[in-house]
Amino acid sequence: MLGFGKPSIIRKCSCSVGISSQNEYFKISIYDPVFTDEDRSLFEQLGIRLLEGDGLGVVAIEGPTILFMPHCHWDLYEDILRANWSLNCMENAVFICNHFDNYVQNNPIRLFKEKAPHILKIATIITSVPLPASPDWPFAFNSISTQYISEKETLSESWFGKAEGGTS
Repeated sequence: MLGFGKPSIIRKCSCSVGISSQNEYFKISIYDPVFTDEDRSLFEQLGIRLLEGDGLGVVAIEGPTILFMPHCHWDLYEDILRANWSLNCMENAVFICNHFDNYVQNNPIRLFKEKAPHILKIATIITSVPLPASPDWPFAFNSISTQYISEKETLSESWFGKAEGGTS
């Protein structure tokens, strides 16, 4: 989970902590630069591993990986995509986050050509399934989608060559 926010003060983050703490089937790693010592202590008690450093680009997709990144800024998504820009990595990635195309549609295209070419490119082919609104937490996960590259997409490794305007 990246760009998580402070669970000690933000209700939607507390909801995410609740969901992640119910997990017993897979490892969870988490990062946000705004974490306090109190937040870190909570995650330690829950058995959630904190990513060190700045958290950006350190998430290597090795095998099936769920990237739970609700309400992150687009540059964090771009960093993750850039660090893992290959057919193998993207076929193994499932993003639970704001729909990439929303960022592209709501920002100047020149910005994404220059600063977020991987988002710009993947937004054209990614399958997105919006999460239903929760009656108990109507604003916690609004505009969140499960996004992945569908098996229907016949992509080759060459499609993942240099993204326009950026580096691969």
